[in-house]
This record gives sequence, structure tokens and C-alpha cells, in this order.
Amino acid sequence: MIHASTIDGTANAVEQDRLRAVLKSRFTLDDDATDELIEAATRAEHEAVDLYHFTSLLNRTLDEDGRRGIVEMMWEIVFADGRVSEFEDNLMWRAADLLGVSSRDRIALRRRIAGERADGGSA
Repeated sequence: MIHASTIDGTANAVEQDRLRAVLKSRFTLDDDATDELIEAATRAEHEAVDLYHFTSLLNRTLDEDGRRGIVEMMWEIVFADGRVSEFEDNLMWRAADLLGVSSRDRIALRRRIAGERADGGSA
């Protein structure tokens, strides 16, 4: 998710705010725990050489619904600024593939999140 928020070359405030909101909401975290998680994830992201490092762990620990949930959260972050760059789109394709999320599910999640953003940003 950290990578999704910065892959287009900008870590803008809208994407960062959405990242915080998604993490707080999905994992029922307070502000301090959210900050700690983002700091740890940012360090891990800077040290990683590929997505497999993250997706292999997620594949071992999450069921199919959990892996779809990760892809959904990533789409929420990608769409936070109202547009999807080619880098973000490619990241989403690769991450979903590595997580075993079907193209059909990845596209359905993309469309749903895009629709929510268009309808006023509810999530």
C-alpha cells in the first residue's frame, strides 16, 4: 500500500490521508498505531527489491477474501487523487496476480472503487 501511494512519483497529501484512513478503518487502529504501522511499512518498502517479498507473506497468511481485501485497499489508495497512472495500473495488475486475485475480481474491485470515488468519495 505504501508503494501504491508513491509509485506515480508523488506522495501527495490526498493519497497519504487515504492510506491513513484505510489502515485505521480496516484494522481498527488509533492514530499512534497507524503512524507506527506506516513508518514500519515505509522502512520495509524501501528495503524491498520486489513485490514478491510482501505478496508471499500475504499469500501464506490470508485467505482469498483477505487477499481481495488487500487489492481493494490498494485501489482505494490509487484512486485517492482521482486518477490512475500507468505505473499504478501496472502495480495493481502485478500485485493482484501475485496475490492470486483473478483479473475479473481485480477489475470488479477497480470499477467499484472508481464508482465510489465518482459518487462522492464514500468508502
